[in-house]
Amino acid sequence: MTFTLFAIFTALASITILFRTYSRAKMGLYRLHKYEFYAQKFFGAARSLTDTSETPDSVVEVLEFLNECIVNEPLARGFFETYERVAVANASKSPSSSPDVQEFVHKRPELEKVLAEALESGVLAMTFLNDEWGVRGRALFAESVVGERRTSKVMATLKSGKGPELPCARTDSLSYA
Repeated sequence: MTFTLFAIFTALASITILFRTYSRAKMGLYRLHKYEFYAQKFFGAARSLTDTSETPDSVVEVLEFLNECIVNEPLARGFFETYERVAVANASKSPSSSPDVQEFVHKRPELEKVLAEALESGVLAMTFLNDEWGVRGRALFAESVVGERRTSKVMATLKSGKGPELPCARTDSLSYA
């Protein structure tokens, strides 16, 4: 009888462990699929922008930085930690648009959507590198550019870390795992 109870308990424990392992693997695979999706969107949009000689150097520099962050988890995490601190400190200030980006978008309005896709998908790809701080990064990014479809403002927000009020970015109640 004792052996039977032990065998049943062991079987239940094994099934529980296997189910938890399967669930974590499934969630990790989903995260990696999202990472791949946004990284591919970023690379395609960035390629279109860098193929154009009219793309300002400041845009190319931001794309290069995002390119590095997309494949480097510690750099991406550092970006969001810094972005969070700067965004909280400058929450009441409005980001200013870069004149060269405004001029570029004015001259090439068909590339504004491509630039917005590159910036947004690059940041989103970074957030899928890690499932713990990635959720916070997506929330912070969403709140800082909510309603902003003007590429120059999105880029200015990324470069300066300034955004509208960010209630989720309070560091006193949240911490990184």
